[in-house]
Amino acid sequence: MFSVGKLALLAAIIVVVLMGFRLFSRNRTGSKEESRIAETVRCKICGVYIPKSGISPCDRDDCPY
Repeated sequence: MFSVGKLALLAAIIVVVLMGFRLFSRNRTGSKEESRIAETVRCKICGVYIPKSGISPCDRDDCPY
């Protein structure tokens, strides 16, 4: 019924499938993280880091952004 060869083959298939899932999920999360990273600039007055692409005025009167 169960032979050593069949059990070894089943274990090898399970390991390959799990490694495939890990590789696939790693590639997907890596691309999402890269898309969320934005270049920032530090305000000389208040010291807050602001995204370079979406610079908007803050609440401070002396802040250049």
